[in-house]
Amino acid sequence: MTQANNGLITRRSSRLATSALRAASARGLALRWVEMNIEELKIKSERGSTVAQGILGAMYLHGYEVEINYEEAFRLLTLSAEKGAARSLWNLGTMYEKGLGTKQDLSRARELYRRATERGEALAGVYFARMYVNGIGGPVDNESALRGYKLAANQASQMEPCEEISEALQYVKENEK
Repeated sequence: MTQANNGLITRRSSRLATSALRAASARGLALRWVEMNIEELKIKSERGSTVAQGILGAMYLHGYEVEINYEEAFRLLTLSAEKGAARSLWNLGTMYEKGLGTKQDLSRARELYRRATERGEALAGVYFARMYVNGIGGPVDNESALRGYKLAANQASQMEPCEEISEALQYVKENEK
């Protein structure tokens, strides 16, 4: 089954979101919304709070304490990303890459990952690098890939060990001149 663009979820997409949230938590990326008041986030989000839009958008994307709603996630993450929020750029890139709540657009995903990486979002650097090293959404660009992996590798000491950081460290070790 595939994800419909109307914000309704399938069993498969729900499992993917749950898996992604668990993986993020295991990597020390547990989001700070655990104790937050969702109604308060909604109010702040509608008043234009970039942080609230990004947090609530991620909650809808991953189905954390709310029903998965890709349409609402896309709307909120777009608002936050337009203001330059790095984590929102990364999450929005994932939505474009996987076609969640929007039509799949790999070149747009690549661009959003690039922007998130430029703003210092470490794991976005890995997603960015994968697209560049494999020529997804555009031509292969090993220099850009190395830049993305370096960003993630340079932040490794501040993060819990995870597959992405290991990948970045290995790539940098093998490709840095």
